[in-house]
Amino acid sequence: MAQLHKKFSGDQIKILFKSYEAGHISRREIEQTLGIGKTRFFCIAKSNSKGGGNLLDRISPSKERAAERGNGSEDPYRTAT
Repeated sequence: MAQLHKKFSGDQIKILFKSYEAGHISRREIEQTLGIGKTRFFCIAKSNSKGGGNLLDRISPSKERAAERGNGSEDPYRTAT
């Protein structure tokens, strides 16, 4: 899975989600454009709605992997100590 910050700038993603919130573009169109699934879409949408800072700084690759698998684990490779 490619990381979004390598394919799109934070501003590009923000524009897409603002267009979605305004009703100008559908969820599926954003998913296809960004190459993400429904779970990842809503993870980003939630993060985007919180505001502040750079959108992509708040989303780590480990959270991307967890969102794609559909579990709440922040780091799936971390072992319990």
